[in-house]
Amino acid sequence: MKFETANPLSMATPIEAITYCIPTFHATPWMGRGISHLAQVFESGDLMSFERLTTIYNLPHTSRYSYIQLKSFLHTSNKDSRRETKDTRELSIWEQTGITAKLPQTFKPLSGCYRLILPYQPLSDSTPAHQWEMDLQTPITERQWSNITSSTRKLIKSAPLIEQHQKTIYRWYMVPLRIHKLYPNASPTCWRCKQEKGSVLHIWWKCPRLIRYWEDTQKIIADTTTIQLPLDPKAFLLLDIPRETPTQARKLMYHILLTAQKLIARLWKTTEAPSIPTLIQDIDNQAIYETSFSKARNRTSCSSSMWEQWRVWKTANKQHVSRQQPNQTQRLDAERGWVASTSR
Repeated sequence: MKFETANPLSMATPIEAITYCIPTFHATPWMGRGISHLAQVFESGDLMSFERLTTIYNLPHTSRYSYIQLKSFLHTSNKDSRRETKDTRELSIWEQTGITAKLPQTFKPLSGCYRLILPYQPLSDSTPAHQWEMDLQTPITERQWSNITSSTRKLIKSAPLIEQHQKTIYRWYMVPLRIHKLYPNASPTCWRCKQEKGSVLHIWWKCPRLIRYWEDTQKIIADTTTIQLPLDPKAFLLLDIPRETPTQARKLMYHILLTAQKLIARLWKTTEAPSIPTLIQDIDNQAIYETSFSKARNRTSCSSSMWEQWRVWKTANKQHVSRQQPNQTQRLDAERGWVASTSR
């Protein structure tokens, strides 16, 4: 098999591998003096002189011919004869570690790769966290983002609501402004109000047709939990709720807010805005599902008090409650949540 070298030759190339390129190259004296990789014969991007190698590694004078072979090979291996030897690619971080580090016998290569890669990953401007920071004009720390991404998994059993949360925070939905960037002929205007550009924040929060909807949702939260949640998209969309909020109140907030988001997504690309009666009906469906889930696992006490608050409020506000039966979409969502949760 013919051996083909990369161009330029990697600085991580073992000296022993040079014999595949130069059959008469004697690598044994070099390796015996501690020169194991090509990077060790370079200094400041240039190949060291033989005298310099002799001083540093005590290379024997009998290796001068091998040095001339190596220098000639590095010079002629470049496609462009005008290139200098210093054009040889420098070592990557992983290559430097593999050459210079004294790895223990228990070293796990894959774990080592992750330990090297993670500290050097810069925060990209395209990450969802950074995009939300730009939209909300407020900083989001790594710890806050970690809490946001994992907040619903411990308190919510409904798979559709957990899915809704993930889709919202990771900006999964295609809004008009994003579609316009991909397809310039598409209109960037909000399809609901037909007045302003349909950015993520506008479609989910700032649209004039949603203002009353979010205000009513805030009032429902205040009445059912006795906590006045600030009318802030960071709380209503990302579920960044104060940590001192009691667990039961937080759980009910999650149900109300995620159901409110889900109704907006259900009316995607329409001019309609969700209604409060529909929101209440959907939360009722979640109450039925959560109660059934708790009974199946003998944990009725954990959720009974929370949903009792909800039922008391609903009874006192009958004028808001729709008499309509849940439609097919709502029934399918409830079934999806039950099947996904019981299968975990």
